[in-house]
Amino acid sequence: LKAADWEEIEESLLIADLGLEATDQLMEALKRRVAVEKVGDTAGIRRILREELLALVDPAMDRSLRLDKPEADGRALPAAVLMVGVNGTGKTTTVGKLARVLVADGRTVLLGAAVVRSEREGADPASVAFEAVKEGASRGVDVVVVDTAGRLQNKSTLMDELGKIKRVMDRQAPVGEVLLVLDATTGQNGLQQALVFAEAVGVTGI
Repeated sequence: LKAADWEEIEESLLIADLGLEATDQLMEALKRRVAVEKVGDTAGIRRILREELLALVDPAMDRSLRLDKPEADGRALPAAVLMVGVNGTGKTTTVGKLARVLVADGRTVLLGAAVVRSEREGADPASVAFEAVKEGASRGVDVVVVDTAGRLQNKSTLMDELGKIKRVMDRQAPVGEVLLVLDATTGQNGLQQALVFAEAVGVTGI
């Protein structure tokens, strides 16, 4: 590869918003492996780049959900899952997919929709989440998944509301998973979202 080719690969990674640190790491690994393995064709370089990208996200990491049913006063409570994220990332779609997988796995599921409060309808999102977990406990379901309305991470009142939703759910059954839904094309802003949501509600998975 010529110097211009390496520059083109690096530029592609930066345009994809991989971030400077990850790009530098990838370029170093790519150059090293291309030299050691004496790869000169496009397909071979793409293969190495793909392998190195996968290594960065660690496919061996434990990605299972904690869905053990907690107990209180001798009765089993549902596993509680809270879904969070900014507007339009696909939270509700993901809730549907997750519910389908859980049902196929032989679990019973109850879904709660904690949307932003409307003065007209008067439903407080935290109380909706509270009632969802309470109802799940009374019905004896395995998992309660609470979907929340998308909120921008720079709106402190909405982030505070998210904290309240989690606290009231915890009163009924400990929240075992707080899943942040990110748009895969977001790039570096996704990291900022993760930091803000983690501070507000203690994100356990993405």
